[in-house]
Amino acid sequence: MNGYMSFQQLSEATSVPETTVQRYVQKFDAYFCYEIRNRGKKFHPESIRLLQIIISLYQTDYDTEEIKEHLSKKVFFNSILT
Repeated sequence: MNGYMSFQQLSEATSVPETTVQRYVQKFDAYFCYEIRNRGKKFHPESIRLLQIIISLYQTDYDTEEIKEHLSKKVFFNSILT
């Protein structure tokens, strides 16, 4: 996918309910790359990978603070912006 994506598109791509995607984006806002457009936020396609990591960590019993710590150690997302 080349274009920025809506919450609904992220939901479809990750097979996670849209409300859960919105909650994860809210909790981990600092890690998502997005643009604010007329109808809300649109997310970089790499957000799918980030959501998959977050989902996987929750499934392996990480809590929110542990996930934030884990993500803060990763540079994978910043590398796509340069």
